[in-house]
Amino acid sequence: MIGRLKFFVCLLILLSVVGSTPASFGGGEQEKVAQPLRWRGGPVQIAVSTSLTGQAPNIVRGSDVEGAVRRSFQTWQRYVDFEFVTISSHKQSISPAGARGDGVSLITIAGTEENTLFFSNDLQESAAATRVFYDKRGFITEADIALSPFQQFSTNGSEGSFDLESTLTHEIGHLLGLDHSDVLGATMHEKYGKNGAYGLSSYSARTLSLADISALQRLYGARGVAACCPKIAGSLISADGVEREWQVWAEDSQTGQVRAIVPADKDGNFSFAGLTGGSVSLFAQERSGEFVSKGELGTVTTSNSDPASIGKKVQTETGKFKLEYLGFNSQLSDIVVTLNPGNIYKIFLGGQNLDPKKMVVGFTSPYLSVDRSTAENVDFGPDVTVIKFDVRVDPRTPPGDYTVFVSGPDGMKRFIVGGFTVEGAPSPFPQFSLASY
Repeated sequence: MIGRLKFFVCLLILLSVVGSTPASFGGGEQEKVAQPLRWRGGPVQIAVSTSLTGQAPNIVRGSDVEGAVRRSFQTWQRYVDFEFVTISSHKQSISPAGARGDGVSLITIAGTEENTLFFSNDLQESAAATRVFYDKRGFITEADIALSPFQQFSTNGSEGSFDLESTLTHEIGHLLGLDHSDVLGATMHEKYGKNGAYGLSSYSARTLSLADISALQRLYGARGVAACCPKIAGSLISADGVEREWQVWAEDSQTGQVRAIVPADKDGNFSFAGLTGGSVSLFAQERSGEFVSKGELGTVTTSNSDPASIGKKVQTETGKFKLEYLGFNSQLSDIVVTLNPGNIYKIFLGGQNLDPKKMVVGFTSPYLSVDRSTAENVDFGPDVTVIKFDVRVDPRTPPGDYTVFVSGPDGMKRFIVGGFTVEGAPSPFPQFSLASY
């Protein structure tokens, strides 16, 4: 079936919760091949519709559209060995679903019948969608990106609009064959907020996370590197013998930066490829959130020459609590939170049955620390339990995505993988600067 890749994003405020609706990956009329989709090689020619480069009515006036298109391709271009070539086109509509497209990979925002049909189930929520065509061997032959004619876009952070460069960068990831990522801070995560979520501009998806780069290198190898990349293979077995849907992720064992994430298959087998060399700590949790576990699998040193392997029996139990939301500035969400080095922030975590008197909140990185004396429950209404606490971000914290967890009295945990992104772009609402604390 033709890969129909969607990216749904919207801002919701419910019980003081800010978030976005999920996207889906798949669909179409051509049988899905077993291997991941990828381009055979380049150059890959992309037609940019005049509906986008002209003054589209739903793009905020004064936005740098051509610059956003150029930069979003350059972001990915740094990591693949083939080139993107963009041309201007008067073509307005994406290819309709079917076994073959028209041979033109198009980016458009026109409100034509075919483009509108692409969003027929999500008129108010979906920001963009990508339709991919491929051959029997899984090589992509065409990929069309449609920006929703029902949404507002900008490049200047206009409140209530989607950031055009972030949206394009995400969709180009789909154009390259990438699925969604379970790392909240990844460009390829299925959710991100409109400008104005948390009172911030939504720019973080403009730059790739280590998890995005790892996923790309898994498909294409590393640019200019003949032998890429270190591999890890492993297996998980539930102690109770019941099949679980696991997510497994790798973090830098020194810094705690999230470097990659993969799903395990139904038998618990997983593999990483596309990592850079070095020592990584591996973690796993049951994906649905219904179960809790210890989480830590161990530390593995990777190299290009010898694949590493690991096997673990994982003890799980039905979750007595859930960890679902995070945020600051008195808001909760299921989108990433951006922090800056050298500051202290008042952070909120939300879920079910969260009790700071019985539970421990922590980070898997030594650079982010929780002041446990500040942890307390906050009333967000009857449908969610919220813990508020202070987090110190070390001034030496490297840019990247970092994982937060809640641990019960028995040491069983739930994690939000890469829920916090540390970067240099200004993030307001710190409680204090560590420089003056």
